[in-house]
Formats: sequence, structure tokens, C-alpha cells
Amino acid sequence: MPNDAPQNFTVQVETPTSISLRWDPPPPESRNGQILGFSISLANTEEGSVMRIAAQSNEYEITIQNLVPYTTYACSILAFTSVGNGPASLPAVVTTFESGKCTSIFNVEKLYSIACSYLSAPSGAPAFIGATDVTSTSVTLSWTPPSDELHHGVIRHYLFIVQETFTGTNFTVQTHSHTTFTIGDLFPYRNYEISVQAVTVSPGPPSTPIVILTLQDGMFNYNCI
Repeated sequence: MPNDAPQNFTVQVETPTSISLRWDPPPPESRNGQILGFSISLANTEEGSVMRIAAQSNEYEITIQNLVPYTTYACSILAFTSVGNGPASLPAVVTTFESGKCTSIFNVEKLYSIACSYLSAPSGAPAFIGATDVTSTSVTLSWTPPSDELHHGVIRHYLFIVQETFTGTNFTVQTHSHTTFTIGDLFPYRNYEISVQAVTVSPGPPSTPIVILTLQDGMFNYNCI
């Protein structure tokens, strides 16, 4: 079995769901036989799961796909002979990009080029806890963020979609990254349908809407004492 790990092991993030790995075989004097192949370990540091991938003896680079966006992976590699496995390399730790899409842009001089812009979007919606402090012109809302594994990036703020149900008039309100917010400038005694989206670089799906009724002018919400 080899005495040394593969050399010059590097890992590069390519897309939100793929990474490329490159390496050189162990030095000839440390192989102790014919190298039959390489074994790559890919550990998802957030879940604790480990994926193992085999590469042939004449392969010195590989692309691993179907990974989770915005997730940290620890990668290592070893060479093996018919006798057994050699030592593994020191782990290389990388974090995949935030999720998004890649678009092709035509270039006359170069015939074509690929320009990738990874615009993150959560794959889950926030969940409303409730609406409190309802007045004739405002409502205070609270909610919970999407589950961590559905963020696919850093939640920068939230976006409310507000529709006055009688006229169909709608507007949006951008908030901070906290999970409570007061929407003002509403009309008295009107029904409003409200949903919320989490936003990383782009918005995720909207939550299930709730409907609130603002108070009439001069009325006091005794539930808010």
C-alpha cells in the first residue's frame, strides 16, 4: 500500500451544486506497487453525512455534482493498491455557492461565452406566528424563518406582499432580517391579505397568506392591552 497521500490536492467550487477536484498521484518511490485507483471522501459538515467516490488510476481530476447549495464540505483523497489503502490527504474545506442559475450570453468575437450569475433564492417560505396590535391603520406581524436547510444563502431581509381584498390593490413592503414588523398606512375597516417571502439575493416562495381586518376609526383593540 502507498506510504503517501496523493499530492497537490485542490478543490474548487464550480456551481451551487458542484465542485471540481484535482490531484497528482503519490511519488513513485512511495507507491509500493501499482496504483489501482483513488478513493475520495466528501463529508457534509452540516449533516455529518459522508459520500465516497472512486476514481480510476489514470484519473487526476473529477467533478462531483448534485451537492447542496451553500453547504460546507470537507474533501480528502487516498490512493490504493491491491494490498490496501494509503493515507488520506489533509482535508480541503469548501462551501458551495448560493443557489441560482447560469445563463449563456452570445459573444460575436468568441462565438459564445458563458456568464454565470448565481442568484440565491430560499426553497421554503416563512411561517406566520400571528398578527397582533391591529389598529385602524396598522398591523404588527411576527413569523418564523424557513428551515435552515432551505435558506441556500444568507437571509438579508423579508418582503411582504399586501393586498386590499375589496379593491384588489396590492403593494410590497421590504423589512429588515428580524422576525417581527409593523405595516402602517393601511385604511380603516378593510380586509388585507398578507404573505411574506424570505430574501437572500432573490426572494423565495411566499408564505400561506393570512387575512386581517383593520379596525374602524375611533375603535380600540382591547386585545392589545
